[in-house]
Amino acid sequence: MREHLLDLLPTSPDVVNMQRGQNFYPKNLTLLYKILVRVAHGFYCAQIARQLNLRKQLVHYYLKKLEKCGFLAKIIKTNYASYKLTSEGEQLLQELKASLKNGKD
Repeated sequence: MREHLLDLLPTSPDVVNMQRGQNFYPKNLTLLYKILVRVAHGFYCAQIARQLNLRKQLVHYYLKKLEKCGFLAKIIKTNYASYKLTSEGEQLLQELKASLKNGKD
């Protein structure tokens, strides 16, 4: 059974380990949340990069990592690829939202 992201945060302050050897640093969780919200709204890589003022390569890097972890599913279009949240991705989005909200209080 997959470990929950929130269970990993307190025990590993430097690196949050996802399954299959994928790692995310806790400081990047806010960025992951912003990316996941935009994926949930149907944005593709270049749109997300423009909205967040990031390089497209960096957004693509995170999308691929999230896909390998099973949080995103890739949808191939004619000229580009888009992503959609899997059920695990939706759960991660909710966990990140709650975690970030609690961190601001």
